[in-house]
Amino acid sequence: MKIKILLLAPYRGLKELALSLASEQTDLDITVKEGDLEEALAIYKHLENEKFDIIISRGGTANLLRDHVPQPVVEIPLSGFDLLRTLTLVKDYKGKLEMVAFPNICDDVIAVSHLMGIDIPYTVIHEELQVEGIIRQAKKKGVQVIVGDTVTIRLAKKHGLQGVLITSGRESVIEAFHHAKQVYQVLLQANKKYRAYEALLHELEEGIAMADEQGRISFSNPGFRRFMQLFGEPGETANPSLVELFPDWMSMVQTVNENKKAISYVNIGGRQLQWTLGIFEEDRHRRLYYVRIKSLRDAEDELEIKYAQPPVHSFTQILGSAREGKKAIEQAKKAAAEHLITLYGEEGTGKKYIAGAIHGSLEPKNDWFIELTVKEGTPGALSRLTDALSGIENGTVYLKGLEKFDELSQAAISRWLERQPNKVIMSFKESPEVMLDKGAVGQELYELISKHSVYIPSLRERMEDLDEYIRYFIGKCNEKYGKQIVGIRNDVLERMSEYAWKGNLEELEQMVDSFVRISKGHYIENDVLSLIPSDTGKSASRSGTVEIDIHQTLEEIEQEIIQRVLAEEKMNQSRAAKRLGITRATLWRKLKETKNG
Repeated sequence: MKIKILLLAPYRGLKELALSLASEQTDLDITVKEGDLEEALAIYKHLENEKFDIIISRGGTANLLRDHVPQPVVEIPLSGFDLLRTLTLVKDYKGKLEMVAFPNICDDVIAVSHLMGIDIPYTVIHEELQVEGIIRQAKKKGVQVIVGDTVTIRLAKKHGLQGVLITSGRESVIEAFHHAKQVYQVLLQANKKYRAYEALLHELEEGIAMADEQGRISFSNPGFRRFMQLFGEPGETANPSLVELFPDWMSMVQTVNENKKAISYVNIGGRQLQWTLGIFEEDRHRRLYYVRIKSLRDAEDELEIKYAQPPVHSFTQILGSAREGKKAIEQAKKAAAEHLITLYGEEGTGKKYIAGAIHGSLEPKNDWFIELTVKEGTPGALSRLTDALSGIENGTVYLKGLEKFDELSQAAISRWLERQPNKVIMSFKESPEVMLDKGAVGQELYELISKHSVYIPSLRERMEDLDEYIRYFIGKCNEKYGKQIVGIRNDVLERMSEYAWKGNLEELEQMVDSFVRISKGHYIENDVLSLIPSDTGKSASRSGTVEIDIHQTLEEIEQEIIQRVLAEEKMNQSRAAKRLGITRATLWRKLKETKNG
């Protein structure tokens, strides 16, 4: 199948040249017409139904067409031969001359003329309306010859001046044909992707549409048209104005123009709908907005599915030398061979990092790391969860939120998980025992998740690693913001070591991110101290509770308590001994016994 091309030649000579070369292009179906600027645009509109693939023109005409036609516009370039021919023609001219042209022609001619040592006065034009005034001014200055493009030469002759047209030669037209073929191949690939995306949009339950600032819809998927029926619109046969459907449309557009995104809610027929508005694309003529409409009971509000790369791929990437952290890693390594694994600990402790390391340690390697997050324990979420688990092949599933289901649903899920061929890593904020006591999990799910469980300690329990984590996050943020922060002042580090860190590593990363973002020098200075909340780890740890693994020996439990108290007291043995109700000598002896053991 030949590529359909419309070549709009701004002058007769280019038209004749293009016609003579068109027959040599066996894989192109070329229509050649003569027309400059607005005249060329009118010709295109007259032939619009011919469904051309590519448009070819040159100079200001090419620029004008780009702003008004949907097809790619390939410009006939000015070759070095074209410029040399024109400059050779005018260099010995005795009369006063001036070049008047659009930027894409003017810049190239000036560059070559400087290399040849030819001084040509010039004026750059940006639209056709400027030309006549510039020609009049040139005539008043005594200019006799105008060098330029077709529109310039035409108006120069109208005002009694001579004109020298910068023409395009054979090699330039052939180059444009070759470029058109390349553009068409890119266009074919883009169209394949477009059709795939369009098919995907048609399958979505969520409503998706494109509209301009006045709410005129240019595209909508079936999901969007179904939502339109809730408003009493026919949906399949009409594209109503969104200004009529959403009374706050214009205020939403204003919000989007300022903040890039806006969300609003509307209640129709007893259904609560959320609609999101954002900028899809914009140019100097208009903005196009995307509109998303969904019911707040849509599936993605019940279960979130992500195919993602884990944050780490091996246990060696997990930082820290604290005893509690190292113990969790060792337990996770042992559990990695199991089919079902439970990780539990406070929010933000890095459970996903451990899950990623388990995923990376598998032999043979699993292809996918799939995050399934239960947001609401509804029948719809249960159905979607079982469908998702059934459709996963050769992957590691990182599953959160099972405690949100009722006991009957949990029992059904437990049976599903036991039959799963994939490795499933379940994540909880509390231990299986605590959740069973609270009634958050039933007996069947408890028995499943308590078999191979690993406790991930809070940041408060491994404060000796705080400095290492801070430096790691500084490195990440340097890359993110293009900074060169090399460290943190001691006063800031001390204040951070006293903070409660209820959000654990996630909260620490967010705080370091904000520090790096605002820091100007090579260190995080004391001026960030005011940004650190006053809630201290000491008060938080005494007023709250912490998890203790009761499956350890009595000696291990004792050592765990000692290490936690030492961490909370910033490794001050005198204060730690006082809190533990023992002498400093007894504490020293117990620490030495552990070290020797």
